Amino acid sequence: MQRKTGLINYPASSYLFSTRKLLFIFSKLIGFEASIWICALLFLSVFNVPGESHFSICPMNNMGFDFCPGCGLGTSISYFFHGEIGRSISSHPLGLFALSVIFFRIYSILKLNWSHYGKHITTNALS
Repeated sequence: MQRKTGLINYPASSYLFSTRKLLFIFSKLIGFEASIWICALLFLSVFNVPGESHFSICPMNNMGFDFCPGCGLGTSISYFFHGEIGRSISSHPLGLFALSVIFFRIYSILKLNWSHYGKHITTNALS
């Protein structure tokens, strides 16, 4: 199958091959867990903080328990990324500590992956 873009014709499979190679290299450099943490932090930093009445996926909250030690961590981190430090601490006192633990985990995963796979990747890896 050929696609036309301007004056250049190229096969559609070349996109898939180059994307697959790029994703493979990205997964080796960053790792699956680190990419999940990075995407979650980007999500919390970009989107607005939910109000008081929002849907919760917390099983303890859905079973009717009033106290859950983890509820409010995401909201606290989101408030922190939006610059509302006081609301962040009042939402969950350990939100900033959890954020520092997540950043340290991302750093340790990246350091481990770069030490294992960095020596195998050359400047010609993307071509």
